[in-house]
Amino acid sequence: LHVAHLLGGMLFLLAMLLRVLHADRDAVRSLVFIRNPYCRRQLRMLGTYWHFIDILWVALFAVFLFMY
Repeated sequence: LHVAHLLGGMLFLLAMLLRVLHADRDAVRSLVFIRNPYCRRQLRMLGTYWHFIDILWVALFAVFLFMY
């Protein structure tokens, strides 16, 4: 289940990266992409997911490091 959750997040990260790179080619498209509330929410959700996974990995590492 953890692997499926991680892979889903990585696929969403890849999809957003491709969308941002595509929008970055044109200044007007980039401005529209940044000002779009739906895209901004997706970027915020991606940031929240990524930071959660980061904190989870650090906490797991600390637990396993200080276990013995």
